[in-house]
Amino acid sequence: MALSATQLQELQTELLLPAYAAFLTPGAEDWQELTEELNRTEGTGITVQETHIGANALRVEVRAAEYPTGNSASDQTARGLLALYLQGVGESQSGQGLLNVAPGTNLRAALSSIFPAGSATRDAWIALLDREGSRIEEMFGVNVRVTRTEVQRAVRGEF
Repeated sequence: MALSATQLQELQTELLLPAYAAFLTPGAEDWQELTEELNRTEGTGITVQETHIGANALRVEVRAAEYPTGNSASDQTARGLLALYLQGVGESQSGQGLLNVAPGTNLRAALSSIFPAGSATRDAWIALLDREGSRIEEMFGVNVRVTRTEVQRAVRGEF
């Protein structure tokens, strides 16, 4: 998704911050390093909420000892939901086994409720819901990335 003119202006304002001064040397024509810095997710201290998780990512985190095996209604419901989610059914995207876990979706809440608080599976699933994000994602939304051309346009004021 290309950045809009408004977003390019916001990016230009962002690039005026001292943190980016080292990347904006006079005569620089290759904006790749600055682009990589803006899209960097490791060590940023920025947390973003995932919008989609692969069913397989959930599957590998299930601890066998915590699997609901009782006959109570809640255990039966949990097993039914678990089976659907682990197959990537229900709130999947394009049938690719990607579950929509965007903030505010029922699935996000359901994933947190299938296993009891303090269980290793629940903790692992909750950890999958958030990840380190980039400055661009913080500014413009999860999974948004900026291109070298967009950085160049923002620097030059070409909106």
